[in-house]
This record gives sequence, C-alpha cells and structure tokens, in this order.
Amino acid sequence: MKEETSGKEGVIDPLKEPITQEQTEEILRRHEDFFSGKSDDEYNQNLREKAVEEEEAIVCLDCIVKEAEGTVEQISYRPSSEQRKKGHSQGYKSGDISVLTLKVLTEDPVETIKFLGLPPIWKGHRIKAYVNAGELEAERNSFSARTPKKHYVMRELKKEEKAFQIDLLDIERDTLATYKNR
Repeated sequence: MKEETSGKEGVIDPLKEPITQEQTEEILRRHEDFFSGKSDDEYNQNLREKAVEEEEAIVCLDCIVKEAEGTVEQISYRPSSEQRKKGHSQGYKSGDISVLTLKVLTEDPVETIKFLGLPPIWKGHRIKAYVNAGELEAERNSFSARTPKKHYVMRELKKEEKAFQIDLLDIERDTLATYKNR
C-alpha cells in the first residue's frame, strides 16, 4: 500500500485511504513496549530471549502442487550517478529473472509458494518447500555499534511464502530432485 501523507512526514491520511486492520495491528505491535513503559534494555533482553538461530527459523512445508506458473521478467537498474532532477534517467537492462509460482495444498496457512528459477515442477507433484519463518528484528539504542545487533524472531506463516529450496518427492515421499536458490 502506498502511504499518503497529510503534509507531515510518515503520517497516513485516513481520508484518502483508510488504515487496514493489519496496519493497525502492526503499529500496535511495534509500539507495544512503549505503551507498557518498557525500557530499551528490557526490550532488548526480551528480544534476545525470543531470538532463534537462522537454522531454527527454517520451516519445511509438505505440499501438493495445485497449479504451477513460470514467468521471466526483465531486470533493469538506473545508476544514481545518472539521475536527474525532475526527470527520468536512462535505465539499463541487466538481465532476466525466472520465477516459479506454485499454488499448493498444505496443512499450513500457505497457499502460494514463489521460487527463483524454473525447475520442472507441475500440477500433481508432491514437494517439500523450505522457507525462512523468521524475521530480523534490531535491538534498540545500541550505541556500542554503528549498526544495531539483529536477531531472528519466529513469525506466523503467510499465505504467500518464498522458498529457498524445493525437494521434488515421489509417491513414497523419497526425494527425486532438489532445487536450491543461492
């Protein structure tokens, strides 16, 4: 969603576009510690306690593919050295990217899996999709370092997830092939 501002930086204008329930919950979640009076030290301590290693945040989804669609999109860039005020700088084609979009049946809330590349997977295939169900959260007011220390924290799975590895399975659920993104 594009944020509209009402003259003040970062303020959403609810008259132009109402705030959704999801946005409201996100705002409250981010400010929960402020409203409860927690200090930055308490916040950081709680963050460290709920933090997991990156490997622990990996979730394996057992799926049956309902639909598969592969797309190839162009990638381009605009060098910052060539940007002009109130004008468009020239963009340069830098390559193509292939994306496989899978509609899946699974016990998890995931309905769609995206994967970089076009492995030979189609409707009816059984797969294992590996996704990272962790998100990085930064500690607050870490004056000891230029960049605050970040920790992985588990999150709820979304309807659409990006897989970094897919295993193609046979009828006995043995792995036939493994496809990885690096």
